[in-house]
Amino acid sequence: WKKHFLSFTLRFLSLNFFIILGLFILFILGNLISVSFVKYNSPIDAALSQALINSDKITYFLLFSCSIISPLLNICLFVYLFYHKSKDRRSIIIFPNRTLTNKYDLCIAILCSIIFLLLITNTIYHYKDPHLPLILTDHSTCITSHRGDSCEAPENTIPAIEAAIDNLSDYGEIDVRETADGVMVLLHDSTLTRTTGLDMRVADTTYEEISTLDAGSWFNRIYSGTRIPTFIDVLDYCKQENIKLNIDLKYNTKTPNLATDVVNAIELYDMENNCIISSTSTRILLEVNALNPNITTGKIISDNYTNTFNETYVDFYSLYSSIVTKSKVDMIHANGKAVHVWTVNTPLELTRCQRLGVDNVITDMPTTAREVFYKNRGTTLLDEYIINTLQDD
Repeated sequence: WKKHFLSFTLRFLSLNFFIILGLFILFILGNLISVSFVKYNSPIDAALSQALINSDKITYFLLFSCSIISPLLNICLFVYLFYHKSKDRRSIIIFPNRTLTNKYDLCIAILCSIIFLLLITNTIYHYKDPHLPLILTDHSTCITSHRGDSCEAPENTIPAIEAAIDNLSDYGEIDVRETADGVMVLLHDSTLTRTTGLDMRVADTTYEEISTLDAGSWFNRIYSGTRIPTFIDVLDYCKQENIKLNIDLKYNTKTPNLATDVVNAIELYDMENNCIISSTSTRILLEVNALNPNITTGKIISDNYTNTFNETYVDFYSLYSSIVTKSKVDMIHANGKAVHVWTVNTPLELTRCQRLGVDNVITDMPTTAREVFYKNRGTTLLDEYIINTLQDD
């Protein structure tokens, strides 16, 4: 029986070796095709990030395929050997509950059971959480483009959000205020001076007046004529695209309905799972939480005096990068809440935040952030090939 046991073991090992070899070949071919496609079809700024993300997606797909295909092929081999070595093949069909008294049958059954259990255990472990970072670092940090991608297009405009999508940001951060007549618009400052040249407050201006303003020329002449978008315009656009929104609500006593109007708009577009709301205003966050507790809320903190991070109405804390420490990150995580950090632009600070284990960085440099995070995870030979191929261009 030892001879047969070794023979069966070698057959199973050979089968699984060829499965792994086949998947490895597919992995290499898939990445080569991906790099070639991205090189000639993606924007230059986003090409490297897109290729690295594609590499991860190919890996996830092949791992999942292996977890399905490998058990099936092993079962097929088991059935073949069982029939091939059984002295009475018909008894398997006639008596499906036949006792395994034959030593060969028993060896095959035990070996297949062990292999199958190992494969199933591996599958359950890796896919119990679809976002488990199998090949990244132990902690995956999301990337949020600050005010859209404000380095590529005028901040808080549709072109800025388009740029954030092109640069593969996980979130686009936007600032929302209300006009004097209750229309939700995107603008960071309380006045229109910096981005449009009109020296008036948003809360004192009607949307009819704002809708005619040029919000792009200050950034670059090619964006001349770009308008300040309404929040509804942005929701309508983002619902069709693969990006989530971090909505910073700007509290003003003249616009008391801001939280209610924003929540109603999110619910209207059925985007509760694609929008998170942040604010410096406790009142705003409490109101959002009361209106719809399913919407994720975050408190923005810029000072170093806050030492407790356990408010029940808060799901995450958005901290200014200079005040972020390991102890704060650990304390916030211990309270079951996430850590977002703003505004993180340099490779050194991005690396620091990633090593601290923050959940999300808000940055003006989303492409740089993606490249830093991928390099920090520990580059493979394939990563080096992708990086060198695309950076040479």
